[in-house]
Amino acid sequence: MGAGITGKDDANFAPLTIRGGKLKAINYVSPVASAQVKSSILFAGLYADGSTSVREPFKSRDHTERMLTLFGADILAEGLRVSIGDNRTLSGRDISIPGDISSGSFFIVAALVFSGSELTIRNVGFNRTRTGIIDVLERMGGTIEVKNMTEDGEPACDLTIRGSTLKATTVTEEEIPRIIDELPLLMTAAVFAKGKTVIKGAGELRVKETDRINSMLDNLRRMGAVVSCKDDGVAIEGTGVIHGAELTSFGDHRTVMALAIAAL
Repeated sequence: MGAGITGKDDANFAPLTIRGGKLKAINYVSPVASAQVKSSILFAGLYADGSTSVREPFKSRDHTERMLTLFGADILAEGLRVSIGDNRTLSGRDISIPGDISSGSFFIVAALVFSGSELTIRNVGFNRTRTGIIDVLERMGGTIEVKNMTEDGEPACDLTIRGSTLKATTVTEEEIPRIIDELPLLMTAAVFAKGKTVIKGAGELRVKETDRINSMLDNLRRMGAVVSCKDDGVAIEGTGVIHGAELTSFGDHRTVMALAIAAL
């Protein structure tokens, strides 16, 4: 796009120096399904000459496209390709921001694994590019009732969750973009699910705030869970039996929150 960016190791590490200048449009084919990468290119494309597009191998979350459309930008979504049309003038407006489904997922799993539980979470975001965790937990036998659907830029609803007997499942690579942030929590849920749960194609977990495959396997093993890893896949035996242990955060909040649910 013509940006001037310099830094350590050919600008792969901070600190970075960015020099402003005239940008040109690109048609970018991303090797990974990443909403962060997609959003960055679309934002830059708003100020570039020509029409910028991004194509992904799988569909990632679409909050940016929805928000830009709400503010008046001409955003075209065709399958796995998103592009910016001619109108790029943004206008402010009132918006309604629902609760975060990712944050709510910790309470959802806690309610599912405790027999007799019933929990209602109100006005939580239900964007289908973000609800992979709901689909997988329901496939595992979780009782999750969706009520009072609304939509004001983003879909939202109330969720009622009841304690359930979970069974193992397989998470495919195609599902990963819709559940990437919740995978540490899903590993915890799998410990309490009957059978062997397998998560495939989760390599992106290794380049988050920490290597989340390593952080979760290390800590779950300390608690007595039977877990294994091969390449970018994870397998968890649902023994349902773990014990207290001294754990380490690896400096990662999602690891800590997933382990907090395991510790219950």
